Amino acid sequence: MRKLFITLFIAAATFAVACARKIQPSPLPLQLQGAVRAAAYSSSQSEGECSSSSFPFTFFDVDGQPVNGVPNDQGICTFPTSNCGLDTGGRVGRCCSQAEDTVTHGGYYMYIAFAYIFIQIYFIRKYLAEVWEKHPNLRNTVGRDRTPRWIKTTFLKRLERIWSWGIWIGVAAVVVVPTQMRPSIQEQLNVSDRNILQGAEAFLIPYTEMFQFVEDIVNVKINYAINSGDFDAVNSLVHLGLAGSILTGVLASGLASILGAIPSVLQALTNPGLARDMKLYPGCDIIAAGLDAHHLSFSYWIIQVWKFEPKSTCLGRVEDEEESSSLTDQLISHTEEGIGDESSEHDKIGGASEASAAALVKEGLCIMILDLTVQLSKSLAIYLALASDAATAYQLTALESYLPSYSIAWVTGMSWAFKVFGTMFLSIKETPYFFKLARVSLLCTAMVVPLILGTTLPEKYINDLALSSGQNACEYASSDQCVQFFTNVYGPNAQGGESSLFYTFAAFSFGASVESIFIMARAIITTLLDFRFVLKSIVVAMIFYIAAIILASMMGMKQAISFWIAMYIPQLVLCLLFLGRLLTLQRRCMKRDDSA
Repeated sequence: MRKLFITLFIAAATFAVACARKIQPSPLPLQLQGAVRAAAYSSSQSEGECSSSSFPFTFFDVDGQPVNGVPNDQGICTFPTSNCGLDTGGRVGRCCSQAEDTVTHGGYYMYIAFAYIFIQIYFIRKYLAEVWEKHPNLRNTVGRDRTPRWIKTTFLKRLERIWSWGIWIGVAAVVVVPTQMRPSIQEQLNVSDRNILQGAEAFLIPYTEMFQFVEDIVNVKINYAINSGDFDAVNSLVHLGLAGSILTGVLASGLASILGAIPSVLQALTNPGLARDMKLYPGCDIIAAGLDAHHLSFSYWIIQVWKFEPKSTCLGRVEDEEESSSLTDQLISHTEEGIGDESSEHDKIGGASEASAAALVKEGLCIMILDLTVQLSKSLAIYLALASDAATAYQLTALESYLPSYSIAWVTGMSWAFKVFGTMFLSIKETPYFFKLARVSLLCTAMVVPLILGTTLPEKYINDLALSSGQNACEYASSDQCVQFFTNVYGPNAQGGESSLFYTFAAFSFGASVESIFIMARAIITTLLDFRFVLKSIVVAMIFYIAAIILASMMGMKQAISFWIAMYIPQLVLCLLFLGRLLTLQRRCMKRDDSA
């Protein structure tokens, strides 16, 4: 119970920090509050569509005073006297800001999702208590204290209690960090740098996944071996995992460093549409500045390819290499022995064949293919957007910046907890409790979806999300040569319209909802290691994705909303297939238990 209160305290602290971050403006707007929108625009100049009183953004001059815009020949407002552009030093934070009367803070309601995390924790504790009551001897094996000796017997023993809270602190951190970091990155980087960052991630994320498949499956088997008490297997797996991770890591990082050291290659990977953008927006010096961004992109590139990033523990059920059968095969076969048969070959983990490098590669490749399918669908959409128009690509970064706050962070914490305790139930042959926890976890995840819809679909929340996430595009409204870019992001005079960021955010809830359900469904299906079904599902998902891309191309859909929806088609298909598979397995398991 104490751990639950600690998690609750962290949640409350996070909420307070988020409130402070939203309510406390940056130093410049703070100096302007009061006099900004009152005294400066009481004159007749405040009348008109280009005045700051009617425009959804407030533009500032070099002294931090608000300025009005002037319409060009097409009636589009520009702000030539604002502190925007390359030669003023006011590109980010001192160029313009979202008008105060458009701020709604609808994202605060997402903190209700902490309640769903607590519901999952409650049932985890409930199921564990029931299992320990049925198997009191397991408390000294699976449920034993695993605090390392170097903590218990040294001056660090005061940290022993904190060590036992590790999983709950980790869950809280998984929720807190992304919700603050992603919006901050979007806020602090100018449009060009943010698009370059997006292009780099579109290549590096699937690239690193290709070289982490050994680590994926080693995490699975190490944790199952620990729960099973087979420390000989743990020793073998740890050494294989370390050797494999070091070799593949050095190889991947070295190859990526060579690619990044070649300017033309790096630009093609991070900013593939630069030449087209210069044709779309001739004379715009902000676009042309992308030619000099090599030093920035290369520094980020090197940090990313050589960073040490331990993956979250992927726990699961192991299978015997000589029999291509997983736990799901036992459920489907409906054999007399059942899951709990102690003589089952599936419970053997200590053999050399199970810990062999060949087995790790084979099973790790299945996880790699699943993750690559999901990520490559996103990367391809991002590259198509970057190649078509930087304004379209920037809209995708705006939606992506709020994805953790409205989706990923909340469900990742719950999926992490499921991997830990779901595997524990499988390792002690309590399959019914595994499916009970799966149902609870999926239900808690499903309850996040109404929150997403309620905080992103109403027009006032869409407007707030669009204006706050893309406001660094304001600098393009400072000149006639660049204002078309601003128009392509926000519509004429930031009034919206088809293909604008307001329009694109109408589909944000679709991607956020699919992402949430997929994270949990993936955690459950990979814990079962139902690799053959996963591979079949991937083929079906890719067929739908390719069909969606072809259809969008034939219809000339190059809007950001089209790319955003296409990014999540594979995950939507995989969600439906995985959930159907889990339902089938649960029914067969219940049927087996009833007939036993």
